[in-house]
Amino acid sequence: DDLLNFRLEEVQKRLTEKSEPIESIALQCGWRSPIALKHLFKKRFGMSMREFRNGTNPSNPYFFKSVKNDDNEVLDP
Repeated sequence: DDLLNFRLEEVQKRLTEKSEPIESIALQCGWRSPIALKHLFKKRFGMSMREFRNGTNPSNPYFFKSVKNDDNEVLDP
């Protein structure tokens, strides 16, 4: 569903760019229930929204960047 994908992309964008509460992001992106979004996000992406935020935010001390070799394979951080 295109609308669902758009909304999930917006959630990901907000998680990486803003430090606002996850519940607030859920409501602003059209979910009536933040819990429903949390379950869908984990099912779709294999991690919680908090794990996603912690792994993609450069200001977070746990931020990691994928490093690729010459064959375009991702190396472990």
